[in-house]
Amino acid sequence: MTSPFALHDDPARLRTDLRRRFAEVAARLASGRPLEAADHHLASVLADHPEDCRRLAGRHADDLVQGTGPHDVADGPFFLHLALHVALREQAAADLPPGIRTLHASYVSWAGGDRVRAEHRMLPILEEAMRRSLGRPGGDDPRIYLEALAAELERLNRRGRR
Repeated sequence: MTSPFALHDDPARLRTDLRRRFAEVAARLASGRPLEAADHHLASVLADHPEDCRRLAGRHADDLVQGTGPHDVADGPFFLHLALHVALREQAAADLPPGIRTLHASYVSWAGGDRVRAEHRMLPILEEAMRRSLGRPGGDDPRIYLEALAAELERLNRRGRR
């Protein structure tokens, strides 16, 4: 199964491909057409964000790629948000970095089984880890990312469920 985040040498092409893939999966979900195996995580994120899925399904993929149309759908942070959910789910499924699957499950448990709510607490930490790794050969040390997730979970557990 090929990840929608398969590495590209060209970040603009990655952005274009990812936006097009989200739009195609949203259209498949809306029409009931079967999904490809590689679309599982994208489809689950879109299913967890039904309002976004409806907006995407009603758009032509090229409009989204070009950034034309409603700001809330064509906006980069919209796609970044969805892509980060996919990244977390792919990390947890593969347990890469090792230990992320257990942390993801612990966040979901903290959130009373609400995976989206749990991931919303994890997303800023993933974003920060990605920012730190930019421009660093070999990326960032995954232990820093895992430690930050564990520290946030500990803080959340001290505060209780909200």
